[in-house]
Amino acid sequence: CIVPLEVRKNLPRVEVTLSPGRTYAGQIVDADNRPLEGVRVTLDDWRIGRRQQRLTQILTTDAQGSFQMKDLPSEGTLECRFNKRGGGLMGFSKEIPADLSQTDRIVMHKVPVFIGRVIDDQTQEPVAKFTVVNGIHLSGSGDKPYWSEYHDKQIDSNDGTFTYTWSGFTVTHPFAGEALLKIQAKGYLAEEAPPLKLGQECEPFVVRLTRAEPRTGVVVTAGGKPAAEAEVGWVGPDEKAFLTRWQEVFDN
Repeated sequence: CIVPLEVRKNLPRVEVTLSPGRTYAGQIVDADNRPLEGVRVTLDDWRIGRRQQRLTQILTTDAQGSFQMKDLPSEGTLECRFNKRGGGLMGFSKEIPADLSQTDRIVMHKVPVFIGRVIDDQTQEPVAKFTVVNGIHLSGSGDKPYWSEYHDKQIDSNDGTFTYTWSGFTVTHPFAGEALLKIQAKGYLAEEAPPLKLGQECEPFVVRLTRAEPRTGVVVTAGGKPAAEAEVGWVGPDEKAFLTRWQEVFDN
């Protein structure tokens, strides 16, 4: 319970009446409707309007995948996080329903796994070295995907085959978006793998990379002289670039 209080001199005694807390009961199952034991359920986010409070409870599901979270406030919104070590299951966050009269049944899906092969589109030979980058397409965000700058992996594969477990994004239940994967290799244009929805098994696919034409040019100073050791970057459509040494740039 949160009671607004104006602190002043000679403040009279404050009385606070506590009401019985609510109970949030749920059951977590996998995509085949089998109960999941040992799922960690964490409550630590309680929001009332623009105010955010800490209200921590941590428990795990039993052999039937069930849990009960007691003594919850009736005002505001509460959010839980669900995670399970091992098993390749996708963690997520979920807002507790306003109506707690029935058991909340929650399906926990496996983390998307991409299985593919990368080849040169012209020669049909495998591309042995390439980088995979995680991405996500959120429902309602139009056609714009989001790519993680911190979750990529260099892959060395003589025959171009790879298996990659998607990661790098926190999802909210229910998640109606798609997991994305982009393949990049030196000397080639980047290509995307077929997207995956949560719970969707990946059919092995082939990514055909097209060789890229190099971009060449000459960087000159304001006086028209060649600018030795200049740094050159490329910014794609709908992307932003920032100058990290702006003072040096403007001084010169």
